Amino acid sequence: MKTLGFPGVEVGSNINGVPIGAPQFDPFFEACEALGAAVFVHAIRPAGMERLVGPAPLQQVIAYPGDVGLAAASVITSNLMVRRPKLRIAFSHGGGTLGLLLPRLQQGWGVFPALQESVSEAPVAQARKLFYDTLVFDAPALRYLTETFGSDQLLAGTDYPFNFHERKPVERIEAAGFDADTIARLVHRNAERFLGLKANA
Repeated sequence: MKTLGFPGVEVGSNINGVPIGAPQFDPFFEACEALGAAVFVHAIRPAGMERLVGPAPLQQVIAYPGDVGLAAASVITSNLMVRRPKLRIAFSHGGGTLGLLLPRLQQGWGVFPALQESVSEAPVAQARKLFYDTLVFDAPALRYLTETFGSDQLLAGTDYPFNFHERKPVERIEAAGFDADTIARLVHRNAERFLGLKANA
């Protein structure tokens, strides 16, 4: 950041099999918060590959979103954003499976005393502090994510240069039926805020 002027860093959804929410990585996130670094999380070496039935591309299609969802959940269950409130962290693939795991996590937080003791702030509230890209390939799914996470927390995603990427990300957002202000947030305003860039006039 200081030498090349990058606005942040990209990390994997796990580090040699350890979820990014693990306490041992707190010094890294402390440094990111201090620097004002944007942190983008992308799937790498996903869990569950032995459960897939089919050809190798299923790793990108199915396993990647699963691992991203687990990574995002680990950030919530470790209270990372409670401890590092100025940290800006975004998850690829629309947060992966987190969107559907979150209601269960919220319900479990209200049912199990152990979860209430270990997770210091409601999972839904923590989830709405994170950023997510729009790479879900589906208008209803994108609308669900804006309702679940908030339209201020989503930013345009493509997964370029991988072959399995969104060719027309802006058109995909526009086709989801959002109003002009929401489209502007998803297309560029949220990304500007995430990256710490000065918003265009």
